[in-house]
Amino acid sequence: MLLCFGVVVELGAAIFVLSNLASLSRYFKARKWARVQGEIVEAGVIAVPGAASSSSSSAHYQPRVVFRYRVQGQEYFGERVRFGASVASPSRAKAEEGLGAYRPGMPVTVYYDPQRPHEAVLEPTSLGGLRIGCGLTLVLVLLGLALIAGSCSPGS
Repeated sequence: MLLCFGVVVELGAAIFVLSNLASLSRYFKARKWARVQGEIVEAGVIAVPGAASSSSSSAHYQPRVVFRYRVQGQEYFGERVRFGASVASPSRAKAEEGLGAYRPGMPVTVYYDPQRPHEAVLEPTSLGGLRIGCGLTLVLVLLGLALIAGSCSPGS
């Protein structure tokens, strides 16, 4: 039984690894992306549907920043402040902290992929949610290995 559960945990960890590798790849590439001046269009906190656990009916919140920028005369809008998952919080005040200094009308530097100008980020060097994702992945890998090792030990 432990072996099966350990394998399932390791499969979940593998999914997290792939997701984190994709985000890390974008993180390293974005550091070399082109830059353009942009403007914050919207900065606020939104309620996230489905983020509350099934045992709780309380709302969860996350910061939302929308920015506008132009590349070769074409206007684009983006919402990615940094790479990695944006974590919802049961505290509206905590979510507001995630807005940082971003306010509507504020000028910002936008980093965009010259090959795909619709791909953009405001803070390409911030690991943000990647730290959480990598930490969770490490915990899952270690838990899965411990469960597999426990199932293979004598007397189990």
